[in-house]
Amino acid sequence: MVDRGRIVRRVAWLVVAAALIGWAALALRPKPIPVEAVAITEGPLEVTIAAEGKTRVRDRYVVATPVSGLLGRLRVRRGDWVAAGEVIGQLSPLPLDPLDPRQRSTAEARLRAAEASAREATTRIEQEESELALAARERQRTERLVASGDLPRQALDEWRDSETAAAQNLTAARARSLAAVAEVDVARAALLPLTGRPATGREASLPLRAPIAGRVLTLHQESQRVVPAGTPLLEISDPAYLELVVEVLSTDAVQITPGARVIVDRWGGDQPLHASVRLLEPAAFTRLSALGIEEQRVNVIADLLPGERARAARLGDAYRIEARIVLRETPRALLIPLSALFRRQEDWACYVVAPDSTLAERRLTLGDRGERYAIVRSGLQLGEKVLLHPR
Repeated sequence: MVDRGRIVRRVAWLVVAAALIGWAALALRPKPIPVEAVAITEGPLEVTIAAEGKTRVRDRYVVATPVSGLLGRLRVRRGDWVAAGEVIGQLSPLPLDPLDPRQRSTAEARLRAAEASAREATTRIEQEESELALAARERQRTERLVASGDLPRQALDEWRDSETAAAQNLTAARARSLAAVAEVDVARAALLPLTGRPATGREASLPLRAPIAGRVLTLHQESQRVVPAGTPLLEISDPAYLELVVEVLSTDAVQITPGARVIVDRWGGDQPLHASVRLLEPAAFTRLSALGIEEQRVNVIADLLPGERARAARLGDAYRIEARIVLRETPRALLIPLSALFRRQEDWACYVVAPDSTLAERRLTLGDRGERYAIVRSGLQLGEKVLLHPR
């Protein structure tokens, strides 16, 4: 007799096993991968070189001390605006070291000697004036005697020569007196006290003036101190005249020409700034990349366009910028996103989406490539859809 319960149990197990197998098959079935396609369009294309750079004031003036002296505390601070010719500091003559008795004693002795020489020169002038007056009286008396015939003509010539010599001696004495007075001034100047007060008269300090109207960028000296000649004090420039210094690889620099457009991004404003290349520096320099590789780079100098200076007023000296230098421009061309391209041996290729949603590989001929798009010379038509990110 057939066990009907056993048959039912077996059928139930077979149904459960079939359900499990079906569920596993559905779970393990490959899921469709979502893809993104975009239509081929026409538009402009710019071929650019992106690089980092910084701003730099175009005309920088360094104010330095013309002579050695005691520099007073400067009257300006970083960021101050100054007018052309404005006094920014004072430079006084070098004082005597008050802690050196030997130097002071020597200077005082030189001053006493100079004053004695000046007094001697004054006395000598008085003597020479007396000699000249005496020679003049004798010449006048001899002229009367020669006129009356009491003395020969030769006597008159002798007194005339004596008067001329006395006049020359007086001139020389006066010159020696001027020299002696100058020596007194020099000796007295060596004894100028270290008081820190503004000097007057011959001890007057030298005013230091701003060469142009502009803004103080850097202060090299702030406090009072003795400085030698040629010491830099501060830097002044007009920040309205900024130039851009962009570092590019030397292999890219050979493609850039003066006059090329420069687009400045990420400078702090809402809209990009526009500039024009003025100069490519003739010498390159070595710079380490982020990977530690030595690279030869060239500075590209660009000027902001006149209409951009007002918007760039917030920029200062040595501010960081990101720039794009335009090498070539195509006003209208057939464009394909770079993310849709891949290499097929030596050619470029893409996947074209057919009307039935199938994909077909297509070989392409490309032209210039920008940051996001490339120009299609052949292989695609306007409006065709291509697959993005095929790999």
